[in-house]
Amino acid sequence: MVSREAIPSYPSSMSHSLDDFSYPSPADTGSSIGSLVPFTFSPTTTSQLNSFLQHSADIPDQPLSHSSPEQGDVRDDGSHRSQYVSPADVSSAYAAYESQSPSDLHEAISPHSKNPQLFASHGEGQDAESMATGVVSSTDDFFSKITNSPVLSENRPQVHPHESVTAGHVRFMGVDYEIDVSSGLSSAKRKWHAYLTSVTDNYGLDCGHSDLDLNRNDDHSAIDINYALDLISSQSESSPTASKDRVDDPSSLDSTQNNLDGTRYAYYASPVPINIPRYLSPLPPSLLQTPINLMYFHHFINHTAKLLVPHDCVDNPFVSVLPSMVIEDSNLLNLMLAYSASHRARYLEHPEPATRIAHWVSSVFPALRVALEDPHEKVTDSHLAAAIMLLSLKIISPSTFEVPIPWQSHLKLARELFLARKEQMAYPGNRIGAFLARWLGYLDIFGTLSCRHTEPPLLEYYALISTCCSIEGLDELCVDCFTGFTPQTGLFLTRLGKLVHQCDNERFDEMGMWISGWKPSANIVLEAQELITDLEILRARTHTSSKHFQESGSTDIIASDKAFYYAGLLHLHRRVLGTSPFSTTVQEALNELMKALAEIRPGESAEIGTLFPLFTAGCETHNAEQRMDIQERFEVLEKTGMKQMQHARKLMQRCWDEELPWVALTRGEFLG
Repeated sequence: MVSREAIPSYPSSMSHSLDDFSYPSPADTGSSIGSLVPFTFSPTTTSQLNSFLQHSADIPDQPLSHSSPEQGDVRDDGSHRSQYVSPADVSSAYAAYESQSPSDLHEAISPHSKNPQLFASHGEGQDAESMATGVVSSTDDFFSKITNSPVLSENRPQVHPHESVTAGHVRFMGVDYEIDVSSGLSSAKRKWHAYLTSVTDNYGLDCGHSDLDLNRNDDHSAIDINYALDLISSQSESSPTASKDRVDDPSSLDSTQNNLDGTRYAYYASPVPINIPRYLSPLPPSLLQTPINLMYFHHFINHTAKLLVPHDCVDNPFVSVLPSMVIEDSNLLNLMLAYSASHRARYLEHPEPATRIAHWVSSVFPALRVALEDPHEKVTDSHLAAAIMLLSLKIISPSTFEVPIPWQSHLKLARELFLARKEQMAYPGNRIGAFLARWLGYLDIFGTLSCRHTEPPLLEYYALISTCCSIEGLDELCVDCFTGFTPQTGLFLTRLGKLVHQCDNERFDEMGMWISGWKPSANIVLEAQELITDLEILRARTHTSSKHFQESGSTDIIASDKAFYYAGLLHLHRRVLGTSPFSTTVQEALNELMKALAEIRPGESAEIGTLFPLFTAGCETHNAEQRMDIQERFEVLEKTGMKQMQHARKLMQRCWDEELPWVALTRGEFLG
């Protein structure tokens, strides 16, 4: 078992999986980006935030191998070259939000705009994605000059989050219920919950049409409502059962898992019915009054959200928790719409509606800046959710905001907001706290394992999850449907991240050149060996929750955990201990990793979540047939619309071409 000195302690009575911690969909979020209620920071948190706001320290340039392009001529995606941006460049770019009206935002921040001085250092015609590979560490520059305009937020009534769930008491849809804790929810309560989550309201069809962007698209025609209108007419003229024979019945069009000409993930094989769960009603006016917004809202909860987890089940928090948060906060809703619009365009291979996205996010940045300006103001759940969503969006679509702020800076911000908020989220039954800690914890782990210019991942995520899940209990050896691995495997990867962070930075000299003959210190070797010893029991006891899987249906998610475990073991040997790629221990771990990946069926959601293991296997194997198989899987995964898949594949191919470790060649790609 993982050493208890290095991880948070858990009550011995915890016996349930993290996914047994169900999420009632109409959660009282009690959070709003625009709501800044005074509260007291601890001295430690105040110091951290002040340091984060005021300290300016440039992160060194990314490493260059002896065969890499020269300094300042760094490739991105193998086709474009750029320099790393300075904090001043970032401030200038974000200043465009302050001086321009929303309709002019895209023109103001585009590389081809009439403001070339903002991007002069990157070369004419440079795409924004290539500019996003630099690392900016100064949050003072990150947010201080974004805008001086007031925060734009439509606040809704707020319920204190501690009123959500207590022992023997549940607050649901604004109504208090007394429950028998020993037996769970009452029969009537379960029926009502099932009704709210299963009954939907139909708003027409999403036919996959291109969004021509703000002021160019007929937004009120984005949704096809002809079927709904015809149905109303037919029901008034004939029997209620007359519509069942229609071939365009929305129930027959819900084909999110169907294939189209053999292509996986063919979400738009048929027009998609826009069915919104009843528990989200009443929807905010910004959705009901603008059909294209409603289309994007549905696309996120019905498609994007399912690609963000390795196993989509009824407790997927991107479907059951996040939507309830965003309909309560206009800024968070706008950020979800931007996320959805970016993903939908890439999935359909359409141009992103850049002006529309810029309009949506224009108020998000100043809201976060205001939250950080005064440490005596309350950082809400929605502030933290917005920061995490910005980070996630920057990873899956680096060019969305067309400003040179890298994902590393978004991660740094999200970590600071988490540290400021964690004490307020730490209470039993807090579903939002458990969700945000899992989401950011995942991104933090793989941010560290992807890039040496980040801090080691925090252990506090697991302590918070343990507290929030204490009512149901947390089974540390049950595979989590959200991450694709067990909490114990996650703790192993967290400890690994700490060692990798130290060793990766020792592998480069002061000029950023790769040191090929590096050897770990005796202390590092001792820590690595202790970690290996602690891992011995993990493989035999890993299991899945019977709540989410039948016995025959858990193969993919169990294989996912094994893949992360053996991928981590490979990184421990190769990046920490410096073991030869041809050694017996490395080859044994690689063989087990390849077996685990082979057990994950192509096209299953678990495959999308195994980017890190798949990339690891591709970089470590020297077998031509295995490399071809892995490359083919990558090319299919790229069709999901997640840009980090393409970045990882191209980095893997550079590793093959230049016969160097990928760590020596990386340009800040996110590998998770």
